[in-house]
Amino acid sequence: GVQTCALPIYLQRDLIRRNVRVPTIFITGRAEDSIPPGLLNQGAVACLFKPFSERELRAALELALQTKFDTYV
Repeated sequence: GVQTCALPIYLQRDLIRRNVRVPTIFITGRAEDSIPPGLLNQGAVACLFKPFSERELRAALELALQTKFDTYV
């Protein structure tokens, strides 16, 4: 998965609250089982854990580029 911030769920919720609809990939070094489902349920397209492979990063980027949202800010 992908994720990069201390409090990713709060960041994702803030983006939703502000109606910022962009494909989001989170990158983190913390492998907490509860983080990815929460982020993905909140609209993130991927959550990656360090270390991740180039293949995993490319797959996440391709998914983000294919994601369509109704509103972009």
